[in-house]
Parts: sequence; C-alpha cells; structure tokens
Amino acid sequence: MDKACGWYHKWGRWSLLMSWMPIVGDPLTLAAGMLREPFWSFLAIVAVAKTMRYMVVAALALGGA
Repeated sequence: MDKACGWYHKWGRWSLLMSWMPIVGDPLTLAAGMLREPFWSFLAIVAVAKTMRYMVVAALALGGA
C-alpha cells in the first residue's frame, strides 16, 4: 500500500493507467480512493486501462485459438 501511495503521489491520477496490472492495480485504486481522487476522472482513467487490458487478452485468445 505504501508503494501504491508513493506512485500516486509521484505520478498523480495518471498512475491509475497502471490499474490493469494484477498485483499493483488494486492497491493503486485503493490509494486513489483514500486520497480522494474525483470519481469521474478515476472512472475514465481506470475504464481506459481495463478496456485496453481486456482487448489485449481477447486478441491473444483469438490469435492463439
């Protein structure tokens, strides 16, 4: 959690672009909530990050089938 807060303080809301990462993403979103990131900017950035993640997963799954 300390590492996530450090990233959030260093990079600000743009660190939420890393929310797609399996181990790092959840603490980053928790840190954003604790540090009172405005909901709409949080939602937009996390939606972009998660959408890109699942587009890559889908492309790999379809390409490997």
